[in-house]
Amino acid sequence: MGAGVRAGLGPRPGGCPALLQPQPLHDVVRAWQARLEAAPAVREFLAGGRDDSDGVDLADALDGGR
Repeated sequence: MGAGVRAGLGPRPGGCPALLQPQPLHDVVRAWQARLEAAPAVREFLAGGRDDSDGVDLADALDGGR
């Protein structure tokens, strides 16, 4: 058995540091939570026939709080 593999458990966690960093996943989850929370307001806005030609990109709006 290789040094980085345990019986039936795959590679050791130390073998892949990217898997141990929760921040990228947290950022994706946070962005999708914000999108889902905003969805009802967006639907209402669009259903009302309002002009959205001067809209702001959602990513820009969400990053404004950082």
